[in-house]
Amino acid sequence: MDPEQVADCQVRANTPELYFCRDLKGYGWCFRKATTSISARPRGQSGSFGTAPGFCDFLRRRGRVPRNIPDKFHGHAYLLHGHSRRKLFDDGVLLVGDAAGLAYPESGEGIRPAVESGLIAAAVAVESEGDYGYQRLQAYSDRLTARFGPESASAGGMVPGFLRKVLAGALLGNRWFTRRVVLDRWFLHAHQPLLQ
Repeated sequence: MDPEQVADCQVRANTPELYFCRDLKGYGWCFRKATTSISARPRGQSGSFGTAPGFCDFLRRRGRVPRNIPDKFHGHAYLLHGHSRRKLFDDGVLLVGDAAGLAYPESGEGIRPAVESGLIAAAVAVESEGDYGYQRLQAYSDRLTARFGPESASAGGMVPGFLRKVLAGALLGNRWFTRRVVLDRWFLHAHQPLLQ
């Protein structure tokens, strides 16, 4: 960012910001990368932000980012767990993280599933004792299902439809709900035991 943009940027360098759609179908995050850029992306279903440029327009209108930030975005598509029908393994191949479509459907968060699927893949590879054929690697798929649930699991947004329409604003205004459900459960999966 140029000096004028730095002065106009209201996003603090050490505090990521999360913005939830009123219908709880998705969210967007924004954080500042020192003076070099702003990273802002919508996640989940389209919700009330729509596209990445729509989310940036939302941030501009709220005065969070400088008005003259360019509309060029770099990113990639990723798959939510329950939406992907990718083949997770084959002879000599194990897909992990985003490549395997393991992002949590409630939040789009994928760091923990990426790390854990990498650890599971490594364990299966070691246990295969040099035989990386389809049959030996089947254990990978079984362990992913045990850890993240079946691929056919529902991934229809963060909250069932009737709650989204009626209670979304009230829920997000409740400190306990945002801490215990949104952050601890949907993002951090604090209820899930550590991978052994």
